[in-house]
Amino acid sequence: MTNMTCLAAAATLTLVAVCTAAEEATMHGIPFKPDPPPAIDGRLDEWEGVPSVGTADTRGHCAYGQPKWTSAADLSARVWLAWRNEYLYLAADVTDNQHHQTLRDRAMFRGDHVELYLDLTPDAPPGRSFMGAGQVQFGFSPGNLQQTGDPLADIPAEAIVFRPEDSAAVGVLVAAQKTDKGYAVEAAIPWPLIGQLAGKPGLRPAQGTTLGLEVAVSDTDGSTPAQEKMLTLRPVPWQRTGAYIIASLAA
Repeated sequence: MTNMTCLAAAATLTLVAVCTAAEEATMHGIPFKPDPPPAIDGRLDEWEGVPSVGTADTRGHCAYGQPKWTSAADLSARVWLAWRNEYLYLAADVTDNQHHQTLRDRAMFRGDHVELYLDLTPDAPPGRSFMGAGQVQFGFSPGNLQQTGDPLADIPAEAIVFRPEDSAAVGVLVAAQKTDKGYAVEAAIPWPLIGQLAGKPGLRPAQGTTLGLEVAVSDTDGSTPAQEKMLTLRPVPWQRTGAYIIASLAA
């Protein structure tokens, strides 16, 4: 997506880590992935036995561009997360009846892509600045899903860090595959990078570690690159504020 902030004049959202008491009581578990680790190749067969963290497939999930969302066939997604000592893993099976991605790097938000928001300080007081200390925003582009062999024509899958700004997605693995209903994207994010970006250089994943998260899938259907609609896992009309899903690293 864009940055759920206004990135380059695109209408976006501002996430604020605010949770209601009821939401705090619902803890989502991120399962540990035993050997073998996921092969980051964009094929999601190995995720079939992993509980999904959520699905975004209704108008209520459309946090931006609701008038342009027509159906789950237009845009929807099923999302998985898992962890190991080395990486936090993300997989998304995206339904998109018109795939458009012609841009690279931070401009990917004007085309089809997936975003992951993490809050490593979920107990911080509400009302702090968006993307403040402890909060990180990643973007994952499936590329244009072409494999012509021409490096000028083929746009490969890539990962970037939207926030904190001027940060690089060092060591992030990402791959995507075209599917009969859209595309699948898979990523592995090194925990040391997450810790560095969140201002927690000593971060070590462990069972019981709590964090806030949100996953967004963004869609462009027109010939002109522009973010047209975005779905999130939490089915709420965010407007300019929202809440992270609270999750814990599980066994």
